Amino acid sequence: MNKSNYILILFLLSGIAFCQTPELPAEVQWKLFEKILHFDRNLKVRSGKEITIGILYQSRYRSSLNTAENFYNAVVRSKIKQIDLIPLRLIRFDLSDPSKLENMLLNNEIDILYISPLRAFELINITNLTRKFGILTMTAVPEYAEQGISVAVGLKSEKPEIYINVSASKDENIDFSSKILKLAKVIE
Repeated sequence: MNKSNYILILFLLSGIAFCQTPELPAEVQWKLFEKILHFDRNLKVRSGKEITIGILYQSRYRSSLNTAENFYNAVVRSKIKQIDLIPLRLIRFDLSDPSKLENMLLNNEIDILYISPLRAFELINITNLTRKFGILTMTAVPEYAEQGISVAVGLKSEKPEIYINVSASKDENIDFSSKILKLAKVIE
């Protein structure tokens, strides 16, 4: 094996290179997330007058950009404009300059952060901030729940499945009802 192949294999095996395309259509993702949000007992307290959903993506990574656009469009086209009588607001954020993430979260008062598939980016750089500011993290990449994202949706045996990382959600000040935990695959 030559040196360049060896380096490529090491890079691909590292956690940094992991990326995934969502298995569920954006419309199904949004319907699931919207239902899940009703089970967050702290949502009203955390959000205030409106629920701001940040959609995080990488514009130079086609899968990430497409996932973000599809999710944004699914939320906009849906009839759901509020959750628990609190209006929704959407913000898209390109992660091409990660140094701006903290300011984006604070300046836009993000309550929920939807994370598109990311390439060559460690999720801990996001979760450190979401835990600091009490922001719920959600994704359609189930493997991200095992890496510290609070809620993920995916497919199992061709059926939608919900994944909840209990310790991550507690660190983000999320208080899920036991009803949703019974329906989800719980990750400790």
